[in-house]
Formats: sequence, structure tokens, C-alpha cells
Amino acid sequence: MSFYKKYSKYKTKYIDLIKQLGGSELFEQIFGDLISCCKKFNNTISNFVDYNVLMHIRGGASIKYRLKLLDYDTENITSDIDILLIIQENNQEKTDFVLKYFTKLLKEKMPHNDFQIKQNNLLYTIIINDESLIDILVYEKNIFNHLDDTNMFSYAANNTMKLNIHEYVMKLLDMIQIFGHSDDLLFTTLDFEYYSSVKGFENQNMYINKIPKWKENLAEMKKSLNPNQKMIERMERQTSDDFKRKLEIKRDRYQYKIDLIKGAIS
Repeated sequence: MSFYKKYSKYKTKYIDLIKQLGGSELFEQIFGDLISCCKKFNNTISNFVDYNVLMHIRGGASIKYRLKLLDYDTENITSDIDILLIIQENNQEKTDFVLKYFTKLLKEKMPHNDFQIKQNNLLYTIIINDESLIDILVYEKNIFNHLDDTNMFSYAANNTMKLNIHEYVMKLLDMIQIFGHSDDLLFTTLDFEYYSSVKGFENQNMYINKIPKWKENLAEMKKSLNPNQKMIERMERQTSDDFKRKLEIKRDRYQYKIDLIKGAIS
């Protein structure tokens, strides 16, 4: 089967899933502009700071960018951009300056849009016209010190480069000195995203398979003399048919990404 026919088969198989996931019309319209701003940021930030800074796009947006270069129809593969922001010897002052500069680039590129930033610890979400389109996680070694075996980023870094996350980040910074801010440093590789998606698929299956046990636990909780009502409500949500269906959709979305990547790198 030809490469194109393989892709068409995957697209047809998962078209209903794609429709269910919806996606974002705004994101599809401005994806190119968003990526252009990320590229410009990496290529120009060194003009304003005397320390290494790197935006590293991972997840569905990285897959979308790389597959678009291969003329794939990537509509609704993802609806946001996940960025790992690496700042050498970081502190809050550096983070504030760097994010302010990136926001300035976005506003200059898309002056007729409304921009907001929300912060949750080290995670910054950029909201454009009331849609959350960019998640920026500021790298700090401590937040990756205690990862379990479900972490997709850690799994992918280990399987592609035999590195833990900190080693992976340090390698990226070293590569800036050799290659500068090339596009290859802006995006994770398709190999990386293949393993990340495999782990994502496994995680969703694991959660789905746990639902019968969660239902047993829920039944026991309800029999307790002093039931924890908040816990019961949370478990009821996690054992509902709607929650299970959402997990199945996430799992199938990872399978869709796996199939696309396999077709592209085979």
C-alpha cells in the first residue's frame, strides 16, 4: 500500500473521532502565525538577554507542523500548542521578561486579536479571543524529579535518546551552541512524538481498565458509616459512562497520531 493510501485509510478510519474532538477553527486559522512567532522568538531573544533561552514545542502541535511539511491534512490533530520554555539559570524576573517579549511578538503578528495570560505556578496559558491556544511550561528541574512511569515526556526522552528529562533539556541547550536556534530545536522529532503517543495510549487504556475496580471502591465508600461525600462525587464522575467515553476518545486520538507518524516515518 502506498504512503498516500495508508494516510487516506487512517484519515477515513478516524474521521468520526476527529469530528467528535471538534478542534478549534481559530487555531487552524492562525496556526501558521503562532508557529512563526515561536520561530521569531527563538531566533531573536538572544538580542535582548545574555543567557540561553529556548522554546521547545512538543505534543500534537509538533506532529502537526512536521506532518504539514509532508503535505498531510493535519486539521484537528490538536487544538493548542504545548511549549516547554527553557531559561538558563531561571528566576521569576527572567521568566516575566521572556514571556512579555513573546506576547509582544504575538500582538505584533496578530494585532486584531485579544490576548490574555493566566498563570498556574509554572504553567502559563495564553488565551486568544477567549480560547486557550498556548500552554507554556517553564522548565525547572525540581518539577521533573519525581515522575512516575506514566509520564509521556520522560518515556519518549528515554526511548529516543536514553536520557532523563533534565539530561534532554541540557542537551538542547548544548545544541544551541552548535546549531543555533534551528527549527529542529524548536520542535520535538516525530520519533519522540511516536513514543510519547504510545505512552499516552497506554495511559488511557490503563485508566479505562481501572474503572471496574473504581466502581467496587465506590460501592464500599457508600457503605461507610462516615462517607467522604467529596470523594464519592469524584469517584462517581470517574466511573460514569461519560468519563469512560472521554478516555476512549483520548486513547483513540493517540492511536490516530501513532498511525499517522508510523506512516510518515516508514
